[in-house]
Amino acid sequence: MEDIIQAALVVAGSAKGELLISEEALSFWGGY
Repeated sequence: MEDIIQAALVVAGSAKGELLISEEALSFWGGY
């Protein structure tokens, strides 16, 4: 199954891989 998501460009380029999806807020800076 293929889903389409809407995203904002941060850095020009391309990527390929698995997508991490969570209904909980995520912080990679150690916050909440």
